[in-house]
Amino acid sequence: MLAGALFGIAWAALFAQYYLQDVLPPVWEGRDITVIGTVDSLPSYFESGARFTFAVEKVLDQDGVSPIVPKRLALAWYQTEGQLLSAQVQPGARWQLTVRLKRPHGNANPHLFDYEAWLLERNLRATGYVRSDQKLALKNQQLQAFVFSPGNLIQVLRSGLRERILQALPEHRYAGVLVALAVGDQRAIDQW
Repeated sequence: MLAGALFGIAWAALFAQYYLQDVLPPVWEGRDITVIGTVDSLPSYFESGARFTFAVEKVLDQDGVSPIVPKRLALAWYQTEGQLLSAQVQPGARWQLTVRLKRPHGNANPHLFDYEAWLLERNLRATGYVRSDQKLALKNQQLQAFVFSPGNLIQVLRSGLRERILQALPEHRYAGVLVALAVGDQRAIDQW
């Protein structure tokens, strides 16, 4: 029994070390970084933009130095005049984006939502936003509308089903509950 307990502790420590080593170095916090990757979750749209997770495939060099960036990022993209992000940010799409990142931080209030633990559970080791400055707008471009992978295919099907439910029940109070039951997206539930 002691050997089993020690094995379990060692196993948990190895997994913790593996997930915690994929972190944004402090030197790259708050700096513009250009990344190429895919949207690998259902985007969450809000009044002034969209939130989504981004699977990084490649990091472009900045002044001859290659930044170290975690494999998955939690990003927000705030729309500017003339942008319609709900039509652009789709699951499975490959993008080149200029982002500004920070290490995950959350409030340490007892008995409340632990944002930092939530990010760690989803292997999101950095948060940030897409830079939408006019000077940088040329760097934010969609490279491919859909990159095939089983995960991306599932996310596209979930997105299509979510949109069909919301279009069929546009003014119904419980449309978000049906979306949550059908595809697991709880963000559409109204907070009464």
